[in-house]
Amino acid sequence: MKIDTLKLSHDLQTRAAVLDIIEHILIRNQNFDVAFDGEIKRYKDFDGRDRAFVRDMLMRILRRLGQIDFVLSKLLINIDFLVSRN
Repeated sequence: MKIDTLKLSHDLQTRAAVLDIIEHILIRNQNFDVAFDGEIKRYKDFDGRDRAFVRDMLMRILRRLGQIDFVLSKLLINIDFLVSRN
C-alpha cells in the first residue's frame, strides 16, 4: 500500500509509514525488523524521534492485534445485523 508521502504533512507521514510496515508484516509475512528497516528508509526526513514513534506504534498495534480483531469482529457482526434487518 504505497502512499504518496510528498502530499502528506510530516505528522501523517509517520502514520503512513506505520501502515506500510504493517502491510509488510501482516500481508507479506515479513518479520518486524526486515519490514521496519526496509520501509523506514523511504522516509528520509524522519529523525530519531519519528522512527521511535513509528516503532512504538507498530509494537502497540501488534501487541494488541488480538483485541483489535475482537472489537472489529463485534462491530462487523452488529453492522451485518443492522443491514440484514432493513
